[in-house]
Amino acid sequence: MCVVSLTGTVPSAEDRDNAKLVAQNVTGVTEVRDHLKIVAR
Repeated sequence: MCVVSLTGTVPSAEDRDNAKLVAQNVTGVTEVRDHLKIVAR
């Protein structure tokens, strides 16, 4: 079981969703914990 935690800031909800999708599609990842914050620039 491999858990990935995403932390930090992103400029949009679309970027957050893309980051989560990429992490979910990595072989061996069973859970993604999304702690990303959206911060408009």
